[in-house]
Amino acid sequence: MTSLQNTTTASSSSLKPPGALGSETEKHRESAATTAAETGSRSSTVVDGEMPERPENVEEEFEREALGPRPGEKGWDKYEVTIGPDDPENPQTWSRPYKWYLTMLGGLLVLNATFASSAPEGIEMDLMEYFTFSEEVAVLTISLFVAGYCVGPLVWGPLSEQIGRRNVFIISFLFYTGFQVGCALSRNTASILVFRFLGGTFAAAPLSNSGAVISDIWDAGTRGEALAFFTLAPFAGPTIGPVVSGFMANAGVSWRWLFWVLTLFAGACLILIIFTLPETFLPILVVRKAKRLRKETGDDRYWAPFERNTDTLGQHLKRVLGRPFVVLALEPMLIAITLYMSFVYGCIYLLFEAYPIVFQEGHNLNIGIFGLTFLPIFLGGVAGVVTYLLFFNPRYIRAQKHYAPDPVPPEHRLELAMVAAPMFAISFFWFGWTSYPSISLWAPLIAGFPLGWSIVYIFLALFNYIIDAYLFVAASALASTTVVRSVFGAGFPLFAGQMFDTLNPRWGVDPPRVHRRPFGPHPGMATGGGVLIPNNIFGQMFTALTRALGDKDPFYGWLPRHITAEQVQQAMAGDVNPFTKQPHSAQYKKILETRKKLPVFAQMSEFLKMFVCYSDLPHTKGKLIACTQPRRVAAMSVAKRVADEMDMPLGKQVGYSIRFEDMTEPGTTFLKYMTDGMLLREAMNDPDLTRYSTIILDEAHERTLATDILMGLLKALARRRADLKIIVMSATLDALKFQKYFSVSKGGEPAPLFKVPGRTHPVEVFYTQDPEPDYVEAAIRTVLMIHRAEEPGDILLFLTGEEEIEDACKKIKLEADDLLNQDPDSVGPLVCIPLYSSLPPQQQQRIFDPAPTPRTPDGPPGRKIVISTNIAETSLTIDGIVYVVDPGFSKQRVYNPRIRVDSLLVSPISKASAQQRAGRAGRTRPGKCFRLYTERDFMKELEEQTHPEILRSNLANTVLELVKLGIKDLVKFDYVDAPAPETLMRALELLNYLAALDDDGNLTPLGAIMADFPLDPQMAKMLIVSPEFNCSNEILTIVAMLSVPNVWLRPPNQRKEADAAKAMLTVPDGDHLTLMNVYNNYQQNSHDRGWAWNNYLSQRALQQADNVRSQLQRNMERFEIDLVTTADPKRLHVNVRQALVCGFFMQVGHKEGEKGQYFTVKDNQVVNLHPSCGLDNQPEWVIFNEFVLTTKPYIRTVTDVRPEWLLEYAPNYFDLSSFPDGTETKRALQRIANKRSRKNAPPESSSNGKGDRPSKRAKKAY
Repeated sequence: MTSLQNTTTASSSSLKPPGALGSETEKHRESAATTAAETGSRSSTVVDGEMPERPENVEEEFEREALGPRPGEKGWDKYEVTIGPDDPENPQTWSRPYKWYLTMLGGLLVLNATFASSAPEGIEMDLMEYFTFSEEVAVLTISLFVAGYCVGPLVWGPLSEQIGRRNVFIISFLFYTGFQVGCALSRNTASILVFRFLGGTFAAAPLSNSGAVISDIWDAGTRGEALAFFTLAPFAGPTIGPVVSGFMANAGVSWRWLFWVLTLFAGACLILIIFTLPETFLPILVVRKAKRLRKETGDDRYWAPFERNTDTLGQHLKRVLGRPFVVLALEPMLIAITLYMSFVYGCIYLLFEAYPIVFQEGHNLNIGIFGLTFLPIFLGGVAGVVTYLLFFNPRYIRAQKHYAPDPVPPEHRLELAMVAAPMFAISFFWFGWTSYPSISLWAPLIAGFPLGWSIVYIFLALFNYIIDAYLFVAASALASTTVVRSVFGAGFPLFAGQMFDTLNPRWGVDPPRVHRRPFGPHPGMATGGGVLIPNNIFGQMFTALTRALGDKDPFYGWLPRHITAEQVQQAMAGDVNPFTKQPHSAQYKKILETRKKLPVFAQMSEFLKMFVCYSDLPHTKGKLIACTQPRRVAAMSVAKRVADEMDMPLGKQVGYSIRFEDMTEPGTTFLKYMTDGMLLREAMNDPDLTRYSTIILDEAHERTLATDILMGLLKALARRRADLKIIVMSATLDALKFQKYFSVSKGGEPAPLFKVPGRTHPVEVFYTQDPEPDYVEAAIRTVLMIHRAEEPGDILLFLTGEEEIEDACKKIKLEADDLLNQDPDSVGPLVCIPLYSSLPPQQQQRIFDPAPTPRTPDGPPGRKIVISTNIAETSLTIDGIVYVVDPGFSKQRVYNPRIRVDSLLVSPISKASAQQRAGRAGRTRPGKCFRLYTERDFMKELEEQTHPEILRSNLANTVLELVKLGIKDLVKFDYVDAPAPETLMRALELLNYLAALDDDGNLTPLGAIMADFPLDPQMAKMLIVSPEFNCSNEILTIVAMLSVPNVWLRPPNQRKEADAAKAMLTVPDGDHLTLMNVYNNYQQNSHDRGWAWNNYLSQRALQQADNVRSQLQRNMERFEIDLVTTADPKRLHVNVRQALVCGFFMQVGHKEGEKGQYFTVKDNQVVNLHPSCGLDNQPEWVIFNEFVLTTKPYIRTVTDVRPEWLLEYAPNYFDLSSFPDGTETKRALQRIANKRSRKNAPPESSSNGKGDRPSKRAKKAY
């Protein structure tokens, strides 16, 4: 096989006169031909002293094309221009320091490309959160970049042999830098995936061409040292990428900054290429020399072989793009080397999935420190380079002297691979079987050192071999190997997650190890004609290993949705948790014994389709199961209970997601409980809900607004996705109605119905003889009666709200204590536990605490009383409940579209709710339900089902979500129960005034952003436009405070002290400013619990506001909404009040008369300021956040505004021609408008005129 030295000097040292080709060139070409015949790697032979006219080797064919015919051959011309070995224009004659600089530059370009390939590893979580895609899609950000390596080399390698190395580098890095900018600016999943693939395609140029540059500038004797350093780059980049991105993620910077860093890195490389990288490809240099000679001598007969190519454009492209495949197909040795190198390369990317499992999950390293775990691989590579230079490179120099004047056979380069192949397999075995969490993390960490060492040896050996053996087509040969190994690099991470989940890291690393060992070059392989022949046994070994491992996996042989009840019961009863592969706990086995007594467990064969975690095995397909709940408390508590029943930590395989709180782990969680509103928001970004294989709508009988909309969406989705399983669950649902609704099959058959006995014990129901005038007092009396007279057992009392519950708790406790003091032998101790949605999760969990123990060993047992809102009707099962007290009321939000009033009213419950409440008493033993209303009222007055929320709610937010989902015809949407047209019209009107929808009902750019904020449209609009008033920081705070329960505490016995503390924090210009002031003081006092307590503030609500604010801030960053403020406090307050007008201009009150009453603008409802209002006077114009209907109509959370702001920022809504004549409000606004006209300052109109800011200030917002 010809060496680099022999092939690059196959021409004379300088230009010879016509007819006098130098003997040096003639001797060199004869030597090259003879060497080729001897080694057998070239098929050309010498016959009667003449060279054959047609080459039989791919490399020889290209050499003939590049450097022309040899002397004596047909077509040889004495005017052919050549560059000899001593010519100053020959790259191999350049100075050694300059050649080392070019080598380092080539390595830097490869490092850039490979670093960019793995860099997203550290920000995967951020990408999944921002783009709301699964872990598999996140892995695609790496795999698609590497997949680009499969395309790029097909172009860049052979193209560099046509237009030169330098031109290819400039073109590719120019586009590559641009695609990095595209990644940094991506706003959706499609854009970032496309830019990553295109970036990888253009970044692939140095993978095939940098090695070719080294072959251009170094001869065989010195190339080994250069390649030793160069070889670090292809795998140093993938190991350094996670380190950098991990620390960036740990520092909390936006994921976009990683791509900006990659952009700067690529741009710097582009500058270095343009200004410091010369052309190095000899045939192109010969062309340049020929052109220069023609110009200098005036003799047009001088020519270079490349200039006489007469191929058409099509032929040229076919040859350029096809050469890598031709080289690979015609060279068996190249095929063998390529496959082995590809396996090694794929295993490097395989580690990106194994390392997080071992070091993050097993040893709990944070993302920043985790990135450092890749450094031993890099250090091992450095050690490999040093040992190569000290031991193996001198051996090759001695071999050169031994073989001189012939070149060293390329097979000598492979001795490194013989050392490295077993070292590589041993290192993987070492890493896999020391990766238990119980073993020190240093054991698997140190395994990376020999792993990196062996990788460098393997790549050094194979790179050197390819360049030595295929010099003139080195770029094409390297391109073909790059394409194949990139397929492995892109493909391995895609199945790695499932492999490690199924086999765990110990066994997961073994199949590649078993593949690799017989596949690597080693002395036991047969050698013939210079080609190493691998033994083809790894397929049988892998199959045998997989079968052996399958018996150890609890899910081995399971086929999703074709699973038997016996399989499930066997897995549940096993000693190992099939999902976590950890031993079952004693608590799990105790819970399992209880579950076996449930009716549904006995019906497992019938209900197997409902056991979705086992029947669907979603984690094996990278899918999730969604289970919606109507309330946050239910989502959290049920998720906790299910996690306990499945013996898993909450937040791992089982988690929950509620507004402003996500307790899931992307890539691990496969069963996600969530509020129905959260799933609806996910559908806006993913209409097909592709992440989910099963969706469960639980407690559907409550008919919440989000559940009703989800039913319509899922019905349409069921027709598009045959693989999607939809389960609707309820204890009191009108089953037939919903069976017909979900009849989506072609034959129109109703959806199948499964029934399970719910109540396991009888419940005796008692009614009152007469209606109770005060249901709260009646409830307290009934609870105390039960405590005195009934058998032991806990009590569940339903009331309507937080204030009622807290007051009842105090009264019951006082009465019970009196009873205990009067007659301690007749009643036991009693504990009252409140339950409502605004309680912190830790306090909500108190309902599961056991009842208090008796005061004396022989005394009466204690009793637990849970006083709850209707959240305890469903989802929650509280052990020990025997008695239920049902007053028959609950609070319901009711919207009146005519006057635009949204009120929270105490209303009678439905029969379905009453049955649910009674059912709480029969869970553990026979129980009793005391209904504080007559049986006649139950039969005659109560509705059968709860009135659907969609019929009594403001639909503005829902309409915005539907339009974002692409549903424009809101009237024809397939509702279960269609809302009133007037309600829809009011919602469309509001969104139109807010500029979220245009006049045709289409979503505006502003509306698209508003829909992505988990807020009411008014607050979303206000937050988005706030930077134009330089107060977005403050508006963000106000919105967060408005999104949490009331922060003020006002204990009944300390009301004066609470009012005084509130007055100290009140801002007289408005309640919104007061909320902002409270939060700022909370921050200044470092979240001090004592400060909150002393100022009668709810620490829990303030903590929640801080959490909400952080999450909304991330939403703002996602849409690049600036967080700004105004330094001047007075000006700041004015700016905040102006920004508030932009959101709440439809909620304006105007003071009329001397009685202090206000009229709502346009609706003309008489209202009063709520007693909690902190204004120091009664301004003429106010905006309000809530309309509250209690003893009389009130407006709450009020701020003073100026009427000119209304005309300026909402000119369309405050068009005076739309106001009825004769009203005081119109006259007041007319006076302001006339005053503005006299000052020649007419109100500016925004471009769309729908309640926008003036165009000058709103330009950025829209």
